[in-house]
Amino acid sequence: MFVPVLRAGVHKRIKDGKLTAFFFYITKVRSTFFGSRLKTKQRPYIVLSVSECKAWAAEMKRRAGYVDEPASLMEQRRRLKPVAAADEPKTRQEAEEAEEFVDTDPQDKGNRKVRYEEPLSREDRQQDMYYLVAEALAGLLSGKKAELYRKRLEKGLTWDKQAKTWKWKE
Repeated sequence: MFVPVLRAGVHKRIKDGKLTAFFFYITKVRSTFFGSRLKTKQRPYIVLSVSECKAWAAEMKRRAGYVDEPASLMEQRRRLKPVAAADEPKTRQEAEEAEEFVDTDPQDKGNRKVRYEEPLSREDRQQDMYYLVAEALAGLLSGKKAELYRKRLEKGLTWDKQAKTWKWKE
């Protein structure tokens, strides 16, 4: 988006403490066959600060030593590639550590009662996002618009096979 690095480079920068990120884990508690309770977590939703990403891009531009020209996005990426390589993980192990850091909650280290679920499918992620946005709008808006979103949340969603998207039940 603002910086021409791979996802592993972003994860490494988060792990090193050079980039602020907010992690939101969707959790649920389930019971095993023997009755013990386990906490399960999905892969986190990660929110990055746009201003920090822009500052990171500006830092790369300073290291590369050039000034912006209007409408030079592709040229900019080409020029920043060598500088961006410094932020990428150097070894495969470094990349795996950064990925593991992002996928697992550090507070759960060593806790045998926490399990991580497989990543959600595209449709399930899309449904979750619809619900998150509707809940936020129901809480933030006032009057008839808020009431509309509250009713939508009560009725739920259905999968439209033709459009391949979620639609609110009417």
